[in-house]
Amino acid sequence: MRWFTKQNILLSALIPAIITIPLENNWNSWALVLFCIVAVVQQPIAETIKRLRKDHFWKLSALFFLWLTATWFWDTSGGFSEKYIEANAFFLFGPIALAIIPRISPQRIMIAAHAFIATVIIVCIICLIKSTLEYQETQDYRVFFYLYLGYQMGLNAIYLSNYCIACIIWLLYYAFIYKGPKPFQLGVSVSLGICAFLFLMMFLLSSKLSLALIIVFTIVMALYIGRKKKSLLKAALVLGVIGLTSVILVKNLHYLNWRIAETRLKPYSGPEDNNNGLALRIATWSSALELIGERPLLGYGLKGANEALVEKYIEKKFEAGIPEKYNSHNQFLEIALKSGVVGLLLFLTMLSALAVPAWKRSNFLLKFTLIHFVLVSMVEGTLEVQQELVFYMFFMLLFYYHPANPFLKKDETGLSSQRIFDHSHV
Repeated sequence: MRWFTKQNILLSALIPAIITIPLENNWNSWALVLFCIVAVVQQPIAETIKRLRKDHFWKLSALFFLWLTATWFWDTSGGFSEKYIEANAFFLFGPIALAIIPRISPQRIMIAAHAFIATVIIVCIICLIKSTLEYQETQDYRVFFYLYLGYQMGLNAIYLSNYCIACIIWLLYYAFIYKGPKPFQLGVSVSLGICAFLFLMMFLLSSKLSLALIIVFTIVMALYIGRKKKSLLKAALVLGVIGLTSVILVKNLHYLNWRIAETRLKPYSGPEDNNNGLALRIATWSSALELIGERPLLGYGLKGANEALVEKYIEKKFEAGIPEKYNSHNQFLEIALKSGVVGLLLFLTMLSALAVPAWKRSNFLLKFTLIHFVLVSMVEGTLEVQQELVFYMFFMLLFYYHPANPFLKKDETGLSSQRIFDHSHV
């Protein structure tokens, strides 16, 4: 009974930490603090120490955090304030909190995942309602697209699109792949209906990379599910419908069509390329690479990196990147800029430490989240804003320490190999 009560308390702290990710940063920060406090008091100190000794990932993450903090000593701007340290504090406290808590049952992981899905649905609906009200006043159809739409809830369109991708994959996983006991039955038709809504929302958000990713992920998921269910013909028909729908939407959503038409593989040549995302990124990537070549080992520091990048933009007359102080739009380049090759190697080691057990344990949700993170990180600074940093890192760690698969193999947190089910369902 005490175990069941503790699990409910833990879930009550976990859900706020998750559902506030797309909301106000301060709400999310306080929710994370609450979760860490609950994590610490879940069990005796001796058990906590035992778990920390057995787990090694949190040590890698803490070392990465300490290295980022150490860049203060050679930051080219002359140093940075505590807000730069605070922005990366999750690398220190997040893994520890998720490592020391008792194993969260797959049923409760399912509840937490669906709580996030529900939040994203509500956020999308509010964005659409606010855009409708604004359209009635302005008659400007652009309020239904891209940044205009996402910012109705203070979210970058790319962030909201990435939330939608995760929600779609999770819904398909729990509807067709997950085999453990469920705390509730959402129903296949309801799951597919929500997926369709989020899919359409992504076309309005008009993030080209996100649209490409969800189409690729959907193809892979449909074929995987079709093979498992021995219904490849049905999977092919579904993909045909999705493909036809995508073509119709691209042709008829003029703003999205214009954004795609503006994207061309060419160097940035002036204001005429300000809407060419690829040209903008070529400019930020080349600038970052030049700077890394000048200080490869230690980097420029948490504050100095962006200042050096803006100076490079001024030197190259990259006008679009100066007023907004664009980051490098590649998380791996960004880490190398800030903390040098040493920091980048530490971070890549962290990702490897997540990836190896993900594939060994057939941890589907962790594998997907890692792939999603790496692909988006190639063209975005995924750890530069709290709404993305916490989204990716929290869920990667949650699925690493508390797999949604009820059939456990060896767990690095020290749990024995067994099925882990909620007592209320056994």
